[in-house]
Amino acid sequence: TNSWATRIFARTMDDEPLCPYVHVVAPNGGETYTAGNVEQVEWSSMNIQSTDEIWVRLNTGGAWVEYGPLTAGTNSYAWTVPDVDAPVASLQVGAWTPTGFFWHALDSSDGSFSIIGGQIFSDGFEAGGFSGWGEETP
Repeated sequence: TNSWATRIFARTMDDEPLCPYVHVVAPNGGETYTAGNVEQVEWSSMNIQSTDEIWVRLNTGGAWVEYGPLTAGTNSYAWTVPDVDAPVASLQVGAWTPTGFFWHALDSSDGSFSIIGGQIFSDGFEAGGFSGWGEETP
């Protein structure tokens, strides 16, 4: 028997709250992003409690970098792509319950995506751009 499916069915048909759900829509695998660009992270969600916080989490091969908290009910985030070279990156979106310290719902991108870094220098100019003093940057 499938007790997990039975429990989900019972929660959706009874007077108990419906199961929370989050699904990453973009990026969901295969994309290539350039450092410094602003990209939309998008997800769908259902039955997220108003007291939950939405977090976007990025992994580029090391520790998770978290963006948030965002308001429950939010389904997109304008993400500034970090300046890292990451041929294999993944992303998670989740609904966090701060009072209970647990993930109510969490989903990962279905596949990896890549980030092309090294495009932004400490002076804020992009590679191959102009420095503003009439000289082209390397």
